[in-house]
Amino acid sequence: MTTQIKTYTQGRWSLADLFPAPHAAGIKAAYQDLDAKVTEFEKVRPALRPEIPGGEFLQMVSQLEAIARQVNRLQGFASLWFAEDTQNQAAQSMVARVDQFTAELSNRMLFFDLLCKNLEDGAAQRLMATAGDLRYWL
Repeated sequence: MTTQIKTYTQGRWSLADLFPAPHAAGIKAAYQDLDAKVTEFEKVRPALRPEIPGGEFLQMVSQLEAIARQVNRLQGFASLWFAEDTQNQAAQSMVARVDQFTAELSNRMLFFDLLCKNLEDGAAQRLMATAGDLRYWL
């Protein structure tokens, strides 16, 4: 019995699945969309209380998941572009800008994490039971 050895030819990676180019309009739109999503999420703050209904809590967690997915896309692009050439000043600048922007977004949404960390065990268990696959947020 002979075993065939498969070879892999390494090529340049493409970031096009994330964004078509470092200065693409889609990146500017991603910043604007993220800011709008976080602004919308900030409106849930008054409803966030230990006795919040599970369905309402699940909607909030789903909003956070959508924000995180988009943040990861932006951070992934910046990080991978920088990894291509760590001397690239534009890539360095983009990494710094994305880091600063996402830190500001995180600060604006910190109220959610603080409430979750301060939940009594009973309230946390109730919300975790309704959160399904998203229970890891708690």
